[in-house]
Amino acid sequence: MAMHIAILARHAGTAALIEALRVGAALPEPRLEALRRFTAAVLVDHLGDVPDEELAAFLAAGWRPRLALDAVLGIGAHTISTFVNRLLHAPLDPALPDPGRCGAGVGSVV
Repeated sequence: MAMHIAILARHAGTAALIEALRVGAALPEPRLEALRRFTAAVLVDHLGDVPDEELAAFLAAGWRPRLALDAVLGIGAHTISTFVNRLLHAPLDPALPDPGRCGAGVGSVV
């Protein structure tokens, strides 16, 4: 999560947005909240078997169907990368924030 926080901070992510993502809280911007909820539905809540209602809510927030596919692809690529890094005990880049300060709750997907 440290890398994601560093990227978000570079792209003008506010401290409030970063904190909400870190703890799994609802986001103040409805479109970003829809993306957060969809990502959590894919990754945590339904393990890829996202109910039609959740996909419809994502699309109703203004996202296109293609982004749903992009999100699933991104989650898959990130998951494989994470598993490889853990298997190899890859060290955290020292330029990234302390991972102990980046705790993640369920649904905190950055």
